[in-house]
Amino acid sequence: MLVALYLFALLGLGTSSLLVVDYLRTLPVFCDGGGGCDVVRQSQFAHLLGLPTPVFGVIFFIGVFLLALWPARRLLVAWTAAGALAALAFLGIQAFALHAFCKFCVVADTSSLVVFALALATRRHERPQQVFLVGLAASAVAFAPIVYARTLPPSPPPEYVQLGAPEVIQRLQAPGVATIVEFVDFECPFCRRLHQTMQDVLKDYDGKVRVVRKQHPLAMHPHARDAARAACCADEAGRGDEMADALYHAPPEDLTAEGCEKLAASIGLDVQRYRQCFASDDTTRRLAADAADARAAGLREEAPVFWIGDVRYRGALPADLIRMGIDRALNGR
Repeated sequence: MLVALYLFALLGLGTSSLLVVDYLRTLPVFCDGGGGCDVVRQSQFAHLLGLPTPVFGVIFFIGVFLLALWPARRLLVAWTAAGALAALAFLGIQAFALHAFCKFCVVADTSSLVVFALALATRRHERPQQVFLVGLAASAVAFAPIVYARTLPPSPPPEYVQLGAPEVIQRLQAPGVATIVEFVDFECPFCRRLHQTMQDVLKDYDGKVRVVRKQHPLAMHPHARDAARAACCADEAGRGDEMADALYHAPPEDLTAEGCEKLAASIGLDVQRYRQCFASDDTTRRLAADAADARAAGLREEAPVFWIGDVRYRGALPADLIRMGIDRALNGR
């Protein structure tokens, strides 16, 4: 039983470690882009206490090894029981809250459940003779994804050049400037990171870049739709850029209807007109039109996605890659 426990703990530790790598990098290394991994990675459950959630998986499985290597069966059972409860909670979140599964998360969570069952089935808990080998195997599994990721470029080329951009993108282009069409979710952590990078980059292109925002609130973010309505109303009043900046910098939990109204007031919008706009059918129709444009552009439940000229990009890209895209669009290539 103890050997099986070690094997499943190694499996859980390895998958948790590679998830940590993907959560810390701008673009994932191991998870497929645009699938369930992306949905979970972009959700409000991706971080706990300011840390990537998989970090707690690494801590849990390291704890399993430490307790399994020491004659402490009761502590091992209690520790693995806590891990099993957390695993059930995260599986439930993926199934019922996010409606998407990250394959590596499922492996780690399932490993936690199996480890708990094996800890219960282990009647005698003795220290194994090959303590050094077990510790070495655990260390190798934990650090292998990190070592592999460090051999890769800081950010792999993220662009997907399409043979002819979608019509919705083409009709938004303007002569003489590089047009960025961005589908935004103000609660998305990666959109927030991208916004700050974009702001820093655009300072170097005075008047040469035009940004068009399309609202794309994801269903997984409870306040994203209110923030999108607020952005539409501010844009109608000619203060779209200021409101976008305010929404991105506000804590996600403050992006309620009331919180967005406070932000509108803080940038100088007429509150009465803002309230009328926020509740109006015109704003609902604009959001529906943006949603139709997102579907026409081939978007799914993912963010951030944006075009620079006729090239599609996704993810919170680093500044150098955004500059490359803008320079390409300005040079007509």
